[in-house]
Amino acid sequence: MPLLADEFSRPLTLKLICEAFKDLRRETQKKWISGIASGQKSMTFVFERFVDTASGDIQHRLNLPGKFCWRLLKDADGLCALMVREEREWATREELQQILSARLPNWTTAQRRDLVTQMLAAGVLLEDRQWTGTGWHPVIRLPYQRFSDHLVARHLLDRHLPNPLTRRTIGAAFQADAPLGRLFAVEESDPRRRGWREALIVEFPERLKRLDRRVGRELYDFLPDDTRNLASYFEPFIRGLPWRTVSSFSKTTDALWSIC
Repeated sequence: MPLLADEFSRPLTLKLICEAFKDLRRETQKKWISGIASGQKSMTFVFERFVDTASGDIQHRLNLPGKFCWRLLKDADGLCALMVREEREWATREELQQILSARLPNWTTAQRRDLVTQMLAAGVLLEDRQWTGTGWHPVIRLPYQRFSDHLVARHLLDRHLPNPLTRRTIGAAFQADAPLGRLFAVEESDPRRRGWREALIVEFPERLKRLDRRVGRELYDFLPDDTRNLASYFEPFIRGLPWRTVSSFSKTTDALWSIC
């Protein structure tokens, strides 16, 4: 595990891993593939490797610092954070240009547009069309949905989990009228939003590692009674188990598994 998981029978997953690791030395490849196979490396790790590999030539040609494209996606003022703030799975080109303007203030608009074009060509970003109420408009999405979902989930937890973490404050964050709670309050028809929910179930225990074990670590334990639906929770919970690190398992994980 997780090589026995369904995810590894999907061509896109295999393609992503191969593209991420193809230029590494053989011993390094073995080490990182072993990390994935043992559940020690998350989907975010694989996605980061892909973005770094795919954007390396772009950054070199345009004299950008290393990991510029990855940080554009994952930083607190980046593309992923904007999607979380707006509670949607896409951004407009104008919004992406605003993000780039703050990072590249000395660049012209044409230069920033060229950077976006090159990132689209490399597969680091994905262009799509979205209905916004006034018609269909071109938008920017993150590629490789299952992998980028985990990046979104980390931003959701960064933005909406309270500090300090206690059973009461965490429970409040998952009430049906709260941003995190709304993802579990109703059955989500959009597959991307369902992906956010699955990624949250995997990422949540990592955030609670330092919390008293008696509080519990599974997201299911913190859902209010009126939205706690084991039937809809079961599948994303099971699918995410192979991607967890060993330290994210607890007695509450065992208890939930036995119930399922």
